[in-house]
Amino acid sequence: MGGSDAPVSCHNARDRTSPEYWIYQMFRGSFYITATINYMSGIYPDTFYRVSIKAIIRNNKGEILVVKEKGSSWSFPGGGLDHGETLHQALKRELYEEARITSDFTEKVVHTEPIFILEKQTWLLWIVCEVTVHDLLFGVGEDADEVAFIDPASFKNSKRRSEQLVYNTIQTLERT
Repeated sequence: MGGSDAPVSCHNARDRTSPEYWIYQMFRGSFYITATINYMSGIYPDTFYRVSIKAIIRNNKGEILVVKEKGSSWSFPGGGLDHGETLHQALKRELYEEARITSDFTEKVVHTEPIFILEKQTWLLWIVCEVTVHDLLFGVGEDADEVAFIDPASFKNSKRRSEQLVYNTIQTLERT
């Protein structure tokens, strides 16, 4: 996948190795669940979906790179997939905005996580990629307050939702 300029579309939705397949599957399932929740709760079933691309970048100590965005808790670096962007383009933009990463990298989709945000009555779909960065140099980007390598086990008992998602995602990947 790394570096592909093909936009995300349903044309590759039948290829189980493609990120498009997983986006399609998650949206298809999320729409049904969301429409049912909205119908049952009386909310108009015109639901907004946000797709967020997240990166797992590891160091040789088993720690993961995490960022604190403005006023929030620790999370994987990454963010919203803009219209017309490929996964690689979105990761490249987000990794620069949050962690000033400019090095070449490759990515592989390893996990998806649909998240319902109750206070906004909307679905967020995390597409998590294992990212291998060549010659990693990083710093605090314009969209972050802090960037660090942290042992994911330190989030095990966190009360913060994003830190729980980081811990649970890593645990899920280690079991597979």
